[in-house]
Amino acid sequence: MHDAYVETGLGRLHFKEHDAAGPCVLFVHGLAASTLSFKRLVAELPDAMHVILLDMLGHGLSDAPRIEYSLDAQLRAVHEFIAQRGIAPCYVFGHSYGALVAASLAHEHATDVKGLVLEDPAGLGERDMDSAALDAYEERLVRAALELNPREYVVRSMVHSAVRGPNEIARMLHGISLPVMVIWGSDDREFVGSGDAPGIDYARRLSEGINGGRFELIQGAGHVPHFTHAREICRLLAGFVA
Repeated sequence: MHDAYVETGLGRLHFKEHDAAGPCVLFVHGLAASTLSFKRLVAELPDAMHVILLDMLGHGLSDAPRIEYSLDAQLRAVHEFIAQRGIAPCYVFGHSYGALVAASLAHEHATDVKGLVLEDPAGLGERDMDSAALDAYEERLVRAALELNPREYVVRSMVHSAVRGPNEIARMLHGISLPVMVIWGSDDREFVGSGDAPGIDYARRLSEGINGGRFELIQGAGHVPHFTHAREICRLLAGFVA
């Protein structure tokens, strides 16, 4: 894979690319991660697949301007990236927060997207917490994210936007007419859904609420199946884009 950059209105985005004649899949990582998180998965992908790994704004080797890191900002940067690379429509594989970005992209810019793979997505619903508990939850996410991304102003802004903002993935996908595959690790305890429903139950209902949606449970996987169960995720993805 080669490394390159694209200039957007919010800053320069770094990406890795394996150009091929097959289906194009854009990979969007989770909060505080980078293109490196897909290292194991990429090694399993077929050579014929056109693979693009993107560092979101404020992550990896991409620029980290002093802005508010809202979902709208990340969405704008990814949309501009797709336009400048001329890869629309492409499949978008989003993990965790990246799945939220992918769903938002399909909602706001449907012509950018050929199909969605949402792996252990964030944005499953509102948490029923009082103010103090929500503050503690937000701080816990910040501390965990800072272990991967030391840019505190980026992490705090993104976490605050994700926790406090109206980022419900079910609303984004309502009425969508694209192929969608929702993947969930059976041992993932990172998120709960609306009303504190277990994440696995909410993720399954999310896929069932999409016309033609597909749900895949990865047994024994936690929050990052593409890292711990790369071969299985590769098999699912290759079948989905085929």
